[in-house]
Amino acid sequence: MSYTFIIDIDGTLADNSHRRGSLVYNCLVCGSVVARTQPSCTCGSFDVEPDPSSFAAFMNEEAMFMDSPQPGAREALESLRAQLNSQLVFLTGRRETTREVTEKWLDTYMGRLPGTEPVYMRSEKRANVPASEYKLTQVAKLVKDHTTSAFVFFEDDEHVFEVLKKFGIVLKAPDCWDCWNPRGPETCEPLYKL
Repeated sequence: MSYTFIIDIDGTLADNSHRRGSLVYNCLVCGSVVARTQPSCTCGSFDVEPDPSSFAAFMNEEAMFMDSPQPGAREALESLRAQLNSQLVFLTGRRETTREVTEKWLDTYMGRLPGTEPVYMRSEKRANVPASEYKLTQVAKLVKDHTTSAFVFFEDDEHVFEVLKKFGIVLKAPDCWDCWNPRGPETCEPLYKL
């Protein structure tokens, strides 16, 4: 059996907290401004989206490259690369327009092996699709193409956990990096198992 490790970037590998502070969210139901720290709007809705101008600042490429690597992430990826019959795949909600800076960051800070470790990113036409929906579509395609592979997901977004658990084991990042390395996955407690 082979293993496919599907790894998110923002919040999982990259500490983007210096960019997240600039995000402002709007409630799609009542139009109120919602703080990122709140799980829902005061009207009770969970249906919020980033304000376009604050999202543009969040997606600034110079700021993206300044993201710090999560502690232990690179070492954990090196351990994953050493597993026999395994492949690393990066699946991010970042837009395709940020591919150059994203791949440069992964190559520089995570030791990505270009040509063997693909990076899946949102097209502009899918830019407004929720991350959970976008990732569900991409993972369904990967599962279809890798029918003999077991899937392990590294993800920080709890909205995405639910859709991924149908396909394999989900580990909460960045917390999982410490338990993955150097001892191995036997000390990690998955959020969900098949």
